[in-house]
Amino acid sequence: GMATGKMKGSFKEILQKLKSTGYAVKCKLMNSQWYGVPQSRNRLIFIGTSNGISPSFPNPTVKKTITVKEALKNCPNGIIKQVSSRLLPYVILTKPGETVAKYHPKHSLFNYRKLHPYKQAPTLSKTGTIIHYEYNRLITDNEAKRLSSFPDDFILIGSLLQRLARIGNAVMPKFMEAIAKHIKTEILK
Repeated sequence: GMATGKMKGSFKEILQKLKSTGYAVKCKLMNSQWYGVPQSRNRLIFIGTSNGISPSFPNPTVKKTITVKEALKNCPNGIIKQVSSRLLPYVILTKPGETVAKYHPKHSLFNYRKLHPYKQAPTLSKTGTIIHYEYNRLITDNEAKRLSSFPDDFILIGSLLQRLARIGNAVMPKFMEAIAKHIKTEILK
């Protein structure tokens, strides 16, 4: 949302300030699902270069995206957080890929979304409101790591909500790896 709506003026100002430093700067809206992450998440990426080198961005690294079911296969157990008893009746009605709001009488709880096993995960927010497609519970910390391309042995500290917030705020590792490799091989060559 940074390049559109209310933030568009701020976006132009940020871009102008970056360019005023003498760097050639470009930005691009990129979706992590095309870089080996089983999550459809857009990120606005800025790349700046100097010495007459033109900034560029990596091409997608995968032709076939990874589904939630593929990503969660043999996922190690994690901390399970059940949905509240107030929310459970609506979660039970919610089909994979839908939001709980569809079934709530006031159409609230729109942040709660049930994963679809044969699609990519939606953006994992820092509030931990993603529901497993098969079980009527929130996803575990280990499932969130898998859906964001963190390795299984990556250790996150803090409470479950703190760990989910860290994952939600992160730039996904495989996505950042593709950008870093592109910079190394195409810009810094």
